Amino acid sequence: MVRLSLAALAISALAVLGAVNPLEHRGNKDPLHDEDTYIGVINATPYRWARGYINRYQVSGWVWPEYIDPGESFQLLAERRNGFFSQDSAAEVDYHLEGTSKPMSFQVQYRKGYPHKVWVAFKEELETMNNRKGSQHKLGFLRMPGGVGFVLAGTEGHFISNDPPITWMRDTLPDIGHIPLRELSLPRSHHAGMWKGVAPIGAGCTSNTLTQDDDLYNQLGNGGIRVLDVRATKWHGHFRESHASEVKGLGWQGMFGAGVHEMIDIVNDFTAEYPGELIIFDIHEEARNADDRFDKLDELETAELYELLQLLNHRISVPDNEDLTKWPLERFIGNGTTAVLVHIKKSWLPLGGFPGGEEGFVSNKNFPFWGRWSDKNHVDEMIADQLEQLRSHQTHRNSKVWNTEWTITQHTEDIIWPDESIMKMNWPAWRSLYHEFWDALTDEVYPNWLTMDKVHHNQQKALVMAINHCLAARKCGSLGGKVNMTAAE
Repeated sequence: MVRLSLAALAISALAVLGAVNPLEHRGNKDPLHDEDTYIGVINATPYRWARGYINRYQVSGWVWPEYIDPGESFQLLAERRNGFFSQDSAAEVDYHLEGTSKPMSFQVQYRKGYPHKVWVAFKEELETMNNRKGSQHKLGFLRMPGGVGFVLAGTEGHFISNDPPITWMRDTLPDIGHIPLRELSLPRSHHAGMWKGVAPIGAGCTSNTLTQDDDLYNQLGNGGIRVLDVRATKWHGHFRESHASEVKGLGWQGMFGAGVHEMIDIVNDFTAEYPGELIIFDIHEEARNADDRFDKLDELETAELYELLQLLNHRISVPDNEDLTKWPLERFIGNGTTAVLVHIKKSWLPLGGFPGGEEGFVSNKNFPFWGRWSDKNHVDEMIADQLEQLRSHQTHRNSKVWNTEWTITQHTEDIIWPDESIMKMNWPAWRSLYHEFWDALTDEVYPNWLTMDKVHHNQQKALVMAINHCLAARKCGSLGGKVNMTAAE
């Protein structure tokens, strides 16, 4: 949730009225680094990567190791330096896979232009799921302290990389279908319906409420999201996603986002076009009625929300007295079937009217999970807290489902002078995903849900697929000790 002060509200109100656009006042702390970005790569294969051709023109920091061993990640800051034709700055590096039966390599490219976007080109005989030989993969650009990442996972003939298929669960079912949900990893979008703001709540504005760039269809598709964080608020007689907090003496402040009915229609369109996936509508506990002083929903209003959610197609009938997280994935989506679950917090059950497992509605009673929101506004503090909690709670791979919230949160001072919107503030979270986050994981310690702001491209999906293939299914070798090969055998 966003935390607001009186000063923040005043500035946000001016922004809403058009007197001030806070993002115009952020200022660039260092204009020389406008075109700089972090680039991370993960070797999730059993093959050592050997550096080959390397070249740079007007780029500093382009220093790559001679070898990247199995299980390792590497990250550098590509720094464009001013020259007579600075738009022509560019750099490349090749890495060759050692030990494959056919020559395979790829090239990381920091291409010329504005901005200098990062690409990965497959060379020789390298191909991956959904990507043929010679494929080129646009990783994009997130200005420092943000960054982009590339992962290559698996073994020869069964590689996974960026740009995996949209139906990634269905297509990997032969490898991971036997694994229970509590031992798999799923990507989750934070405030999935806040890709747009339709109306302010109090003095809220877009910079401190919007959490997503991509609409829900693209979050599900290219983004690969399979768990949707939904905060349902009743407003003018219908339910909408919202991102708001209560400020003492001033009431609720924030914005309304996409309609819940709209989100349901998008999910239904997606499952009709791409069958065979498991999608979880995770309804947040704090559902409220904005037309009635933001009070929590009463029994009739909760029943109304339940009725709306029953418009979701492909809700799977499940028992109310089993721990569904112990079911293997193939029990949900075997034979190419689609499965949709609506997850409700246990505190709602006393209200009555709960449709139950027969209608595809589950609660913490039969789908238990836990997690921690760090409430940190600096990437290093968020990383330290999230990894500490992950290690403390996921003591073994079949622990209760754990949600890692890999998000950076605005604090009051960040809202008073919003140098950065929520989404821009989370650029460093994406940089660290392909370095510090991966480095901390083993086949016993990894999150089941990975929650992020600013879902974009498919780097979250690709990394989750690597976690499932290499750590959950143990199909990538020992990865330098990350995987217990005795357990794999």
